[in-house]
Amino acid sequence: MHCWTIQAHRDAWKRFAALEGGRGPYQRFANMLINDATYLLDDALKNVQEYRKLEAVLASPGSLSAQERKEKQEALSKAAQAMRSCFQLGTGVIQTLATSTTEVAEPFLLPEMVQRIANMLDYFLLYLTGPNRKMLKVRDPERYHFNPKQLLALICQIHLNIAAADKQGVFAQAIAADERSYRPEMFSEAALVLRQFGLMGELQIQQLEYLAGRVAQAAAEGLAEEEVLGDIPDEFQDPIQYTLMRDPVLMPTSGTIVDRPTILRHLLTDPTDPFNRKQLTADMLQPATELKAKIDDWLKEQRRSKMQMG
Repeated sequence: MHCWTIQAHRDAWKRFAALEGGRGPYQRFANMLINDATYLLDDALKNVQEYRKLEAVLASPGSLSAQERKEKQEALSKAAQAMRSCFQLGTGVIQTLATSTTEVAEPFLLPEMVQRIANMLDYFLLYLTGPNRKMLKVRDPERYHFNPKQLLALICQIHLNIAAADKQGVFAQAIAADERSYRPEMFSEAALVLRQFGLMGELQIQQLEYLAGRVAQAAAEGLAEEEVLGDIPDEFQDPIQYTLMRDPVLMPTSGTIVDRPTILRHLLTDPTDPFNRKQLTADMLQPATELKAKIDDWLKEQRRSKMQMG
């Protein structure tokens, strides 16, 4: 990332990212970075666990035949090679995200992007701080380009970069909405490791803890909102995510109404209608204004009823 030290390059990068209101070619590039990081690091971390299992078997091979030992050794070498390649490439992608988001974070806060980046960061933060992190220990991790402390610091830096640009609180809400990976304790565990090994300055760690507080508040507000909404009518639910649509749009290719962020995320990697595979682009989407009005009226009524109930 030497070029990032050149001001003219950073300025050009920011202009590139701002094209089409952040929904131009940079958004597609950013989406590919998320895809690559998710695939490479997930594969690498799973290969660590496989490597450990094979290593344990080969440490006491008494019950194995010569052929079985050979097969296990070949599988061990294959897992080691996969670890080395995926960690090297995956860490490079995370480094690119950590560096570029110091200057360009706003595209990751768009409705179609914020949940994707939050899910990815949550998933790897939980991996590195959760109860299964002991499974990631291997002898001589440097041989495999695996530095879990560096990886943790980079992931936390991306959190801080995006949070610094988040004026509306959407990033904290997206983290809290990640039911698969978000755990309140993962931020406190991360802060503990960052302090213990001096991986970040104290001010940055405090900023991470502040973000953790915002996320916890967003999680509490999300639960309260679920209680207010109760059962969502089927016609108000996104047919892909089965969540309440906030910005419904009509896909003229199939006549189906979906939530705008849902279909925009889909179109980043597949420019077709998911219901019939016909060609579809973002500019073809039509606001479903009547349904939006009905949803807004329903939300007001739900909240009014909740207030009356106490």
